[in-house]
Amino acid sequence: MAADFKKIAESPACWLNGASNGIIVASSISLVRNAAKVPFPVSGKQDMLEKLKQHFLENSGKLPVPGGLQLLETAGLSENCLALLSEHFLMGDKQFASSKESLFLYSRDGAFSVLLNGDDHFLFRGLAPGMNLKQSARLLFDCESVTAGNIPFAFDRKLGYLASSPSDIGTGMRAELLLHLPGLVLADQAGPVMQGMSKMGISVSGIAGPESEGSFFRIANRGTLGESEEEILDRLTELAGQICEHEKNARIKLMREQENAMYDRIGRAYGILRHGYSISLRESLELLSLVRLGAGLNMFSSVDVAITDYLILRTRQAHLAFAAEKTLSEPESDAFRSSVIREVLKNRKSGKA
Repeated sequence: MAADFKKIAESPACWLNGASNGIIVASSISLVRNAAKVPFPVSGKQDMLEKLKQHFLENSGKLPVPGGLQLLETAGLSENCLALLSEHFLMGDKQFASSKESLFLYSRDGAFSVLLNGDDHFLFRGLAPGMNLKQSARLLFDCESVTAGNIPFAFDRKLGYLASSPSDIGTGMRAELLLHLPGLVLADQAGPVMQGMSKMGISVSGIAGPESEGSFFRIANRGTLGESEEEILDRLTELAGQICEHEKNARIKLMREQENAMYDRIGRAYGILRHGYSISLRESLELLSLVRLGAGLNMFSSVDVAITDYLILRTRQAHLAFAAEKTLSEPESDAFRSSVIREVLKNRKSGKA
């Protein structure tokens, strides 16, 4: 079945849909598993990998995923298609393999996906808005259990689940949260807080790469060995709670000590978004981050968190290309991005959206 990428580009992302009006924007869980007695995909044993793929497909209908799964052959996909899936967070941080033995299945709402024969035999992934790590984990482990009933996984009593990368050996689980921390960024406290997280074995990155953009940060457990799945989830949840308290306190202090300056900064951000004619991706994230903060402070009658989240996704490079139905140069992207933002905010102001 061929994927309708334009439909994907236009569909809402379950992880960034305004459902979370707070600091924790989205939750993500990924789970690496490999079949016992089958070489890793890097081995190039095509016949064994193809048999594994077909065996999984025959039983994929048993996976407890609401609405069923969409199937996507990954071989031969364009860079723009891959970028779109990455921006939607469907593909995660693992690169798609381009071999014919690779396969990608995802739920219609994007809350669940599984990549076959990428770096490992299976990469399960769950996404949810807000703080929903355990909700995503339950779905993943239910799907893992069903799969294990048909395909035994490679497991070592001392090490745990085996993986192609040493960093994934053990539980094979990576739990991740997307946080919006404008208060800490504006107060110049984000650096020390994130450095503290790093010392506690938590990796920190931005919404689209290693650097934070627009005050958005992704935090995740760095290791998968030496802790149980439940311990990883509990530790990340506890640390996220501490970060949220720091963020709340930073916002309170900023509004108490710099109220007029804060309103002015947020208002100017809205003005550029509403009337600008060339806005880069980085600038759009920074401006939308400020307006998202203002929406949380009830500054606007026509803009809420849901619309800022909508624009954060729709103004990414691949989403713009699919909306424009052509590849865009950087100047063209900046101009088209600004027109999309202007139109959405104009319609919100007039009550059309």
